[in-house]
Amino acid sequence: MVRKDSSLLGVDLHEHEIRVVQIKWRSNRCTIGKIGRAPLQPGVIMRGKVMHPGSVAVALRLLLNSMDVGTSNRAVIGVLGDTTSLRTLPIPPVP
Repeated sequence: MVRKDSSLLGVDLHEHEIRVVQIKWRSNRCTIGKIGRAPLQPGVIMRGKVMHPGSVAVALRLLLNSMDVGTSNRAVIGVLGDTTSLRTLPIPPVP
């Protein structure tokens, strides 16, 4: 069960860009908070595999900072590709 006044980040990794959407729950209602996207350099993600995790981390951190979404406790990440696995991970506070 989702707590009241909580949020969730959806992170979608593609070969050419990162997409992030913030979903907020308030009083049993789900709304979209903020949406953002950032380009990735060629070759960072290939066929659903992250080849350069440092580059992805920097791009994601810059995107989250520009969206001013703060540090959500929960995120769902998807990677386009044949061998996709999902996991939930905490995003640490970003200065």
